[in-house]
Amino acid sequence: MVDILDFTIFTKTKNKDDMMTLTGLIPLYQSIKQNNLTYALFDFRKNGITFHVMFDIESKPYYKLIIIAQGSKFELQVEVKPGFIVNPYIDAKKYKQLTQLLNLKYDPNNKFSPIGFYEEFNSKIPQSYTKPDKAVLLEFAANKYHIEKKEKVYFRGFINWKKRERSERNTEKTRLLLPLISECIKEKIHISVAYTDIPNNIEYASLDDPAYQLEENFVE
Repeated sequence: MVDILDFTIFTKTKNKDDMMTLTGLIPLYQSIKQNNLTYALFDFRKNGITFHVMFDIESKPYYKLIIIAQGSKFELQVEVKPGFIVNPYIDAKKYKQLTQLLNLKYDPNNKFSPIGFYEEFNSKIPQSYTKPDKAVLLEFAANKYHIEKKEKVYFRGFINWKKRERSERNTEKTRLLLPLISECIKEKIHISVAYTDIPNNIEYASLDDPAYQLEENFVE
């Protein structure tokens, strides 16, 4: 069982220094850890708009939430500090974008607030990890994490280097695109993953399978 810290929830946010706790992340975090993974993807829907969300627990120095709106350029990146604490402040530009995106009209009796948005978001966070949609995962990997050779995202094989270690960029690409393989080779620093642009459904492969053992001079 993953240890959980005590939490305090602030219900009013007036400035950049107010904080709140996303308690909905607790069971999801546990599920990610129990599956030996480093992130989860899920959707959040409000006012007919679908937000794709990545919760990355490998991000440093803090965990990270990336929230993007489907079919829009709207994006929020939120640091998740120890205790799953976040700052729900949204700057004026993004606040305006968000209210327009959600087609909200001014109502003095029911004002839209960032903390209200996060409270609703918090209540709809899934409790467990589910396999992410491939297209959404590729969108995050290519456009938010800027993986190398983003046109090649399908598993091709393993390269076992004799005199060099796996690059950080290859490690990160594999963490995002092939988490099962990433977990298998994370301690094997001389093995990198080669990719192809030919679509396939390979999510896991054995290091001992000769079909996936590539020479050092292999060119992607």
